[in-house]
Amino acid sequence: TFILLDIDDFKHVNDTYGHAMGDEVLSAVSMTLSSSFRSSDVVMRMGGDEFIVYAPGLVNYFFIDGKLQQLNAKMREITCASGKDNITVSMGAVINDGSYPDYESLFNEADSLLYEMKKGGKNGFRLQDRPYSEIQSKADNKQKAVAKARAERDASSAEEEKKYKK
Repeated sequence: TFILLDIDDFKHVNDTYGHAMGDEVLSAVSMTLSSSFRSSDVVMRMGGDEFIVYAPGLVNYFFIDGKLQQLNAKMREITCASGKDNITVSMGAVINDGSYPDYESLFNEADSLLYEMKKGGKNGFRLQDRPYSEIQSKADNKQKAVAKARAERDASSAEEEKKYKK
């Protein structure tokens, strides 16, 4: 399982409570992540307020779903300034069944899920357990539909232009 995690509204923490508090939040998030996964799993800060978790062998959807729910609850326990603001996170997680051809494909899928979660209101996660081929097929179909719509629009515009010129 590959997870991208982003602290929601982290700029607000730095702007409201200062960078020292921001550093404390980053440290608390890091410790929470490290304690939530096995010592053999890779937990790292990617930069800013984004983290990556790579947990080889964790492939059971229901187990991972439960783990992400628990992780989300633990993150909400982290607070700023004597409990005034609770920290929330958004996560995009992909169960890699071995079908992802490379790191970039895996990262891009997790990133897409993360931003889907951010757009949907933050403070949660999106979990993907479909094989890469299924995801790629869906993306190809979407591209074909967009291309078809553009072609129809262009044809319609060409017809309108002909009528206008007459």
